[in-house]
Amino acid sequence: MLFQRSNVAVRRARLADIDWIVSELREFAAHYNTKKPLFPDEMHAHQVISSMIDGHVVFVAERGTELHGFIGGIITPHFMNPTIKTIAEMFWWVAKEHRGSRAGLLLLNEFIAFGEKNADWITVSLENRSPVHEKCLLKRGFIGQERSYLREVV
Repeated sequence: MLFQRSNVAVRRARLADIDWIVSELREFAAHYNTKKPLFPDEMHAHQVISSMIDGHVVFVAERGTELHGFIGGIITPHFMNPTIKTIAEMFWWVAKEHRGSRAGLLLLNEFIAFGEKNADWITVSLENRSPVHEKCLLKRGFIGQERSYLREVV
């Protein structure tokens, strides 16, 4: 599916996008600022993103041939009730030079549209320093259910 506004298009990610996604995930990991990196090594990161593109869902935002951002989620039965098909957002990122554009919103809208067709529940989280305000999610029908916390013990 292709969603386009303001010359930014959102499409399903392809294997050819992996190098750029992984390089931006390094930026995300630095922004996340944990002692252990989110990806232990480059090869593992490529494998994870490849499996998400092939078996779950990853969308990219682009203008022409320039990638601006991505959103990815895992489609899975809910661990407490397997009759609830869930799409859980794992990462949502817009490259620094494209922040303030509509890329992030277009990615979210496409992720929601996909979830509405393929899942019973859509879960999205916002990391602590995200520039996205929760009103963006509340306006789209999300309800705050939980807060997530991280305590590193390393």
